[in-house]
Amino acid sequence: MKKFLILATIILSGCSQMSPIEKASNSSSHFEGAVYEGNKDFYVAAHQKEGEQYRIFHQASTGFTLTSVLRKSATKRANAFCRSMDENTEMYTLSEHTASPPYILGNFPRIEIIFVCSTSEKPKANSQPSTDKYENLLKIKDLHDKGILSDKEYQEEKRKILSLT
Repeated sequence: MKKFLILATIILSGCSQMSPIEKASNSSSHFEGAVYEGNKDFYVAAHQKEGEQYRIFHQASTGFTLTSVLRKSATKRANAFCRSMDENTEMYTLSEHTASPPYILGNFPRIEIIFVCSTSEKPKANSQPSTDKYENLLKIKDLHDKGILSDKEYQEEKRKILSLT
């Protein structure tokens, strides 16, 4: 019985298959030409950052692995890749393509992320407050005046906005 449990655990947990991280300009999507192409409507970042684009791909060995587990693993590898180039960089996801269920007949969970390595933008202590902060304060004040936000909610949101400086 113990051998069966160990074998079942190995089979069900599966291992993910990982491609090397490649420049997006020198590689093609792992979804191209696949029998199961995945989601047509995949995530694309609203704000595209400039820089060299890289591609990372992970695929589960079984249908029992969650896409979120693959995403976490791929993101961790991409962040490590970016930090290996410069300690102050992190990965910024430009787009994400995932497989769509049902996860049967070789259509296992998989994810492909296109990303850039971007310097972390930390606000400077002596910098002037941004106009965005004031715009956000005006928005929440308007919501408060209209009765949409209670006094407590207004004060909490105001505190959050002011603490971002």
